[in-house]
Amino acid sequence: MLPGAILGFILLMAGRFLAVTAVVWLVSGFGVWLIAPAGTVTVGASGIIFGWLTYLIVRGLFNRRFLQVLGGLALLVVYGGTLWGVLPQGGSVSWQGHLFGAIGGVLAAWMLASADRRAPRGQLEQVTTGAR
Repeated sequence: MLPGAILGFILLMAGRFLAVTAVVWLVSGFGVWLIAPAGTVTVGASGIIFGWLTYLIVRGLFNRRFLQVLGGLALLVVYGGTLWGVLPQGGSVSWQGHLFGAIGGVLAAWMLASADRRAPRGQLEQVTTGAR
């Protein structure tokens, strides 16, 4: 519960809470629906938490922002051990939700990266100056 509150607060401060949560929720839900064994029930928000965590860890790489990379490394040190939950461990824990939540977090980081970071260098100059 505490990691969810901390990660959610960080996302709220970054201004990306709704967008990241929507992408993670859709990818996690679709992934569980796609590969979970028939007749199983998956409940909980752990897929969302894994998505938030992976988003915050990798977003600096896509945005090319040094402070975001440092923040991601700090989160990796603190919560990195929980990422083992994306692997099958047996028992009644839905690793599928964890795996696809994490995939959704990386996908959200890629999708929400700054437009200027995804544009080719020459195209960025054209957009900002209006030159053709």
